[in-house]
Amino acid sequence: DAIVMIENKSDCNIIVRIEGIGTTKYRLAVPAHDDNSVVVAKGNYLFTSIVCGAQYASQKTIQKPIMVALGSSK
Repeated sequence: DAIVMIENKSDCNIIVRIEGIGTTKYRLAVPAHDDNSVVVAKGNYLFTSIVCGAQYASQKTIQKPIMVALGSSK
């Protein structure tokens, strides 16, 4: 297992969907200007979210703890 931390630098609350192979799915709510984390099994995941109306999608291989920062603080 590995920890995934999502840092939300935007002014909008977001929900990040983390989808793995098969039925492995996580939904992580991250308040504006805050962070949240979840423990996932190691493997390949598709991260998707909508950040203040902008689509975000990224394929990631999780083998160790990682941090993903979304949005830009102004």
